[in-house]
Amino acid sequence: INYMADVFWPYIYGQFGFFGLVIYIAILFQIFKRQMVRLRDYNKIIAFLTLWIYIIFASSAEAFFTNETALQSIILLNIFIGVDKKKDDRPIS
Repeated sequence: INYMADVFWPYIYGQFGFFGLVIYIAILFQIFKRQMVRLRDYNKIIAFLTLWIYIIFASSAEAFFTNETALQSIILLNIFIGVDKKKDDRPIS
């Protein structure tokens, strides 16, 4: 029987405890929520959601946020942020 790897989320739980895990998830949710509010183009929203779904699934099978794959994903997320920021500088609520 194959099980999902327990390398990332148990690492966060073991390192920072329950409250650290909750805060970590809350920070990730805030990043997600702030960017979703800023995106207006349907294609960018689909690409953004697809990337986040991949991030969540990958973090259940590998130490995603602590390897080079995360760096590539963060660069893509910053491209989404940067392109929309240049387009119109509306404040983030």
